Amino acid sequence: MDDKRVADYFVVAGLDWNVQPLAPLEEVFPNETSLKSTPTQRQDPIVDLAVIDRTLGEPIPTNFRCIEFTPTNFPADLNHGSLRAHEMYLCYRRGRDKPAILDIGVTYENKDCKEKLLPGCEVIYWTPQANSANVNNGSGSLKIFVTFRRSSTFAPIDILVVTEICVILPNKGETAPHAHCMIDKNLNKGIMGSDVFLCYKKSMAKLNCLTFKPSLLGHYPLEDIPQLPLPQQVAMFCLPMGATLESWSPQRQFPTPVFSTFILTTGLAAEKVYGAAVTFYEKLAPDKLKLLDQAQRSGLGIEKEAMNGSAGEDYGANKSICLLSRLPFFETFKKFLLYIYRMVFGRVDDLSQYIPIERHISHFLTRIPLPSIQRPRIMIQLSSTSILLTQPDETPLPKSGASFIDVLKNLGPTNSTLLLLSVLMEHKILVHSLRPAVLTSVSEAISAMIFPLHWQCPYIPLCPIGLSYVLHSPTPFIIGIDSRYFDTYDLPSDVTCIDLDTKTFTVSEDRRSHNIKLLPKKPAKLLRSTLEKLNNQLLASTSLSSPQSLIPSKSRSASNTFSLDDSFNVALEISIREAYLRFMAAILKGYSGHLLPITNAPSVGNMSLNSLFDVVGFVKSRDKAYNKFYALLLKTQAFSRFIEERSFVSDKDSSLAFFDDCLERVDDCGNVVIKSSSGSQSRDFTNPPSATTPFQNRVNHRHQQSGSTTATSSADQVKVGAKFAGYSSPMVCRTHHEIKQSQKFGLKYASVPQAWAKYLAWHCYSLWFIHLSSYARYVHSKSKVLKSAFDVLVSMQSARLQPPDEVCYRVLMQLCGIYHQPVLAVKVLFEMKKRGIQPNAITYGFYNKAVLESKWPTSNSTPDQLWNKLRNVLMAVARFKR
Repeated sequence: MDDKRVADYFVVAGLDWNVQPLAPLEEVFPNETSLKSTPTQRQDPIVDLAVIDRTLGEPIPTNFRCIEFTPTNFPADLNHGSLRAHEMYLCYRRGRDKPAILDIGVTYENKDCKEKLLPGCEVIYWTPQANSANVNNGSGSLKIFVTFRRSSTFAPIDILVVTEICVILPNKGETAPHAHCMIDKNLNKGIMGSDVFLCYKKSMAKLNCLTFKPSLLGHYPLEDIPQLPLPQQVAMFCLPMGATLESWSPQRQFPTPVFSTFILTTGLAAEKVYGAAVTFYEKLAPDKLKLLDQAQRSGLGIEKEAMNGSAGEDYGANKSICLLSRLPFFETFKKFLLYIYRMVFGRVDDLSQYIPIERHISHFLTRIPLPSIQRPRIMIQLSSTSILLTQPDETPLPKSGASFIDVLKNLGPTNSTLLLLSVLMEHKILVHSLRPAVLTSVSEAISAMIFPLHWQCPYIPLCPIGLSYVLHSPTPFIIGIDSRYFDTYDLPSDVTCIDLDTKTFTVSEDRRSHNIKLLPKKPAKLLRSTLEKLNNQLLASTSLSSPQSLIPSKSRSASNTFSLDDSFNVALEISIREAYLRFMAAILKGYSGHLLPITNAPSVGNMSLNSLFDVVGFVKSRDKAYNKFYALLLKTQAFSRFIEERSFVSDKDSSLAFFDDCLERVDDCGNVVIKSSSGSQSRDFTNPPSATTPFQNRVNHRHQQSGSTTATSSADQVKVGAKFAGYSSPMVCRTHHEIKQSQKFGLKYASVPQAWAKYLAWHCYSLWFIHLSSYARYVHSKSKVLKSAFDVLVSMQSARLQPPDEVCYRVLMQLCGIYHQPVLAVKVLFEMKKRGIQPNAITYGFYNKAVLESKWPTSNSTPDQLWNKLRNVLMAVARFKR
């Protein structure tokens, strides 16, 4: 759309102190259907570990708790089932008297070497009674010890610490509990023993924390945009875990800002609105604490001294700043919001500190032009800081905020393949992580990996805790949620759960039979092998790159180059998406031959799947070993909607035509190519906001390329776009595949005179049909014009021109729909089939639109038809008399 901007709204969300009394989140959005019997959100973290030897009669240390049993009630002996081995058990202690444990590990030692440990790791060499804590004490020279790493006294309150530990026996059918990370090192190396593994869960162990319903504190522009009203629930998505009040020791570091993304749908067209938010904490003044009631003060741990401003604790409330846009410029939004955050807290040491924050925001929302093919990269100058805004690559696939790299990085090749099956079978899919920025990119990739199918069920990439009741919906869904949800609520049994932090994939109980073997073997094998190769490349690049802080350094934020890492990620992203597209093309190859065109007057039921698609014939054309997979696939809402979009005119015609092109080029080992166009390599620079220059409505920037170029205003760009808006009809436009095919045959026939003559004749026919609509507009008898055009079409076919141009058939079908000639449209379709031409998505859509929406001739004859019948009868009688 011409009226799109880089960002539409700037939003501030947090706790509204003007609304009294403050509303606790659990009271505003109650969800008692899946509450845990013993919630763990206020549980003390684990601060000590110990290993005891039961064979030597060692007791459980004071204030410690021993892990006696596994999740399925087997003895949690670390040497379970081993011969001549001591019974070793792990004990732990909770508390807040010392820094909590960050990580738990297992190390192997022998006489020759020791494993290298991370800095700060401690090894449990001895039991509380000074006996050896070697778990593998039954046989061999290998020693196995438990290790742990402790946080510091100055660690921030939002640091992830160990809150739960358990022992599992995989050979007994046990798996890691939900949201637990398994240490992939066997503790039991004894003869005839069971495999024993440690699992632990990490969470934010906050002591004094109150959660309230978030509110919208402010937004810019102040008035809603007519084409995009401000969503009412945006505050909930900016702070998905609610607006919180917390207290912490002054010795501890201030919590770092957290970046998150989300997606909203607005309007009748369900247009996506992309949100990017940075959540941070602000210190509370003592007068704010006086507005709390006694129960809230007690829950926050406020003493009487705090009311007078002499408390020994720091108190803070979270707040979020957010950008809303119809385009997924997540990385650019992240850098801009962090820049605003640094300005708020006085961490920007340049001239921008003399420019109001409001002017930076208005400058970003109203003065920054959108990237285009001519200007794909725009450098946004904010005083001494530069932000690069890059146009998304132009591909035939629908635009989204998906990151297939995040899927592969967080799940691996096997789980990524199993995830594809779950989406195709329309499971209830729940994605969760403690990293909110990853949830949206992964959820978008999940919905995009089944292209050309589109997810038709509820879809919330980042679900606020206040809307978590949708997890009990009877319909399939794709929902992303913060892992802290499971500190309070249990996982529903009918949900397929994906833990991005532990790379755990848990299939729902009623879909356990849906495993990778259900997928067609050859396409699944090719997909998995391709993902494994790409995953190896990803791991190699990740090991070479250094971790980056959320708040960039001055040198990095001022960089204006397109790094090699960025180009590698773009290429890798396209390669992963091509792997999924190749799989979908392989399993759907030949589907267009089973489409059932409408050849009669429409009736009730013409829109059903069975009337538009030969379901039985398509299943019979597949391998019998995978009939179950195809039978389940064809029953999904996504496939039914795909056939409907393929049969009629829709906004996805161009992407469906691209998929048809892929089907022609793919085979068992074939390739599909997603070509992207980045346009010109020129770059625009926008001037930083000025503290004195008044606001203007025009776009002010300079263009860096050879020669001088002046930028047009946004109003002029809209006028130019409107001038040529009428020439975007598919009647006069070819698809990318048709253009490529035309160029290919032109090069082939240029050296052969007779073939070149037929090639030119083909173009002459195409030009005649392209101008047919203008001719028919000014002729009185539309039916005669169309019948004449049909005769021309038949004569063109008799000339056997190569290649046959589908634009000729498409134009005639569209005119049949405009001038209500459905019978003629059916004749055109049969002529195409007689010539062996399979109509693509655009042509087939216009055909069905013509026969479905046009008025069919009735059984009542017209006067002309009656006179013709009488004439035929009289002529027949006269001939018989002879």
